[in-house]
Amino acid sequence: GEYVIVNNTAYEELGDQYKSRIGAAVEATPDTGALYVSFNGSVYPEPKSPNYNVIATDYDTYALIYTCADIVFAEIEFAWILSREQTLSASTINMLKQQLTAIGSNTDKFIKTDQTNCPAPL
Repeated sequence: GEYVIVNNTAYEELGDQYKSRIGAAVEATPDTGALYVSFNGSVYPEPKSPNYNVIATDYDTYALIYTCADIVFAEIEFAWILSREQTLSASTINMLKQQLTAIGSNTDKFIKTDQTNCPAPL
């Protein structure tokens, strides 16, 4: 089957360097934005349900990613607002948060990453 390489890169101030994790993504159901993503070295990840859901994207500026997992006796949600630039407009962030709220996610605990002193992108 076909897969997409996933490159999660972050700048770590401690050590003054970029670090990457390379993974693979396979569509769970075509054209839904639901993906199986693995960073364990397997080209064909095998989670029980899609673990990386693209809720919204404009393909140029932002992507809204959501996942929910049952861990022992708890349900854990993660959501990321990803941007190609260091900032997004407040209206775009609000629109994306509204989409998360519409699916029942609480955005009150979002943590904004301070990117004001990031070095130039790779």
